[in-house]
Amino acid sequence: MTSHKIHMEEDTPNLTLLRTNDSFLMNRFWEAGYKGAELAQINRCRMFLCVTTVSDIATGDGRSILQSALKGQRNPFQTERYSWPQQGPPTKDNWSLWEAALTRTLVSWQPRTLAAPLGQWLDKDTPWQTYFSPDEQQIYTRENDAWRAWTTIPRRCRGNGRTSFR
Repeated sequence: MTSHKIHMEEDTPNLTLLRTNDSFLMNRFWEAGYKGAELAQINRCRMFLCVTTVSDIATGDGRSILQSALKGQRNPFQTERYSWPQQGPPTKDNWSLWEAALTRTLVSWQPRTLAAPLGQWLDKDTPWQTYFSPDEQQIYTRENDAWRAWTTIPRRCRGNGRTSFR
């Protein structure tokens, strides 16, 4: 390359884990035995969702996989930490394999419940202080070094169209 006066720069981001007990999804799928074409199909779904780690697809309390992640829907509340390539949506077969792989690799005997729940957040200086889980209909707010869950208040009449949390 020197003789042709070519200069290359590597700008691949350093991928980081966000919580204790967190792991990279593709490593987990590989360790579970997914290889070749199957692994490529799973990766297509992962890249479409713009996720890298278990914490990217987990509920705020770290105990379950978001329903939206299982069903192939991007989480509108997730902040993107990396620049992702443009690609079309995966096929229905890709999504079926994705859901099966997540279930086989990460889930305990209870639906969507992580076999190994996630622990504390590693980055205490995360820029966001509030997280809404559409699957759980809960708001999580950071209070010092812990997260507090706010659940909806059941009411008989919701005439104003607002949802209250407690």
